[in-house]
Amino acid sequence: MWPRVEYDLTPDAQRLVPLIDALGDWWAETSTPALAQAPR
Repeated sequence: MWPRVEYDLTPDAQRLVPLIDALGDWWAETSTPALAQAPR
């Protein structure tokens, strides 16, 4: 088992968290239906 490592994000990195979350939400909303509708 790997040892647990704890760290803090820098203030600049913390500012990016909402953007990363928004990109993840966008990907979840747009990627699945597009793949399901893709021609085979």
